[in-house]
Amino acid sequence: MESNDLYTTCLRCGRQLKTARSRQLGLGPTCAKKMKEEREKQQQIKLFEVQGENFLDELKKRKSASA
Repeated sequence: MESNDLYTTCLRCGRQLKTARSRQLGLGPTCAKKMKEEREKQQQIKLFEVQGENFLDELKKRKSASA
């Protein structure tokens, strides 16, 4: 293993890493893409939280209060 290569298997799925870039990251391209999508989804979920409450619940409360 070269000094620049930190990992030989994917940290997410355990498969053998083939490229130098993947070995440096510790992730294959598919797992890196999936992790990025998961992170973006988590960030989207956080956008819908309003002071610890679900955004949709807050909208329903406001709608019923105005009716």
